[in-house]
Amino acid sequence: TKDCKNDVLALLFGLAVTMPPVFAIAMYLLVQLIMVFVRTVLGYLVAMTGIMFLTTLAPLFFGFALFKFTRSYFEKWLSYLISFSIQTV
Repeated sequence: TKDCKNDVLALLFGLAVTMPPVFAIAMYLLVQLIMVFVRTVLGYLVAMTGIMFLTTLAPLFFGFALFKFTRSYFEKWLSYLISFSIQTV
């Protein structure tokens, strides 16, 4: 491994040559870890986008809270806002 400048690549190549089943399992787990990271980031971005969108509609829904007929719209809006806020945690 003195000729190889990247020790991680040398380890992966050596693992692929000497123990292919272990290498396949390691690659599968690495891909799964990357997918979990991507899903987490996308979930966070969707939640933040939802919060921003619902916050821009706040003045409209505060007006809905004033009347009995439209109070259910306000309560539903508030529940969505709380739901998106909890998703970011």
